[in-house]
Amino acid sequence: GLAMRPYQKWAVGLAAGCLLALAAQGAGRSVTRSILYNCERQVQGRIQSLLSDNPDAFVDLPRGYYLDNFGVIFVSTCSLAPGIGITPFRGPINRQEIRDHKSKVLARVPQLKETMKTSLLETAGALSDLPDEDRVAIAVTVYHFEWEDTADVPSEIVVQGKKKDLLAARTDASLRDKAIELKEMN
Repeated sequence: GLAMRPYQKWAVGLAAGCLLALAAQGAGRSVTRSILYNCERQVQGRIQSLLSDNPDAFVDLPRGYYLDNFGVIFVSTCSLAPGIGITPFRGPINRQEIRDHKSKVLARVPQLKETMKTSLLETAGALSDLPDEDRVAIAVTVYHFEWEDTADVPSEIVVQGKKKDLLAARTDASLRDKAIELKEMN
């Protein structure tokens, strides 16, 4: 089913907190909604291009939030491999199908991380009104099916960095790993 898992509840709480912070900040922000909208589309396009060979994969439209004393965060959810179709005409999901699904997901995780890093660098360049000391972050929740074997598979991946460091890494690839912080939660 689509019951919320604890990490999903945390992500919803984070998004709600972001919305409250955004509302509290008001008109004094330097990043406009239209800029965030354009960046949301860019992040979505990058993730969708990663999954283009999988018509059943979904990418939730990223939502961008500007937070005082932090910067900008984009939050999304995606599936890394299609689920196994459950119909009245087939038997239950077997162990081999679960192993095959996990293999597909594990193969996509490094690709998703690389896609997120590239998107982070591009997004930092698009946020010209964001102060250089502010941070830019992209958080993706990886959707898991109830039957899925999630051992060693991240449920959430976050990439972030200080805008000025990300801009420097755009022009000097040797600074990339130092500028981008990557964390994952299982």
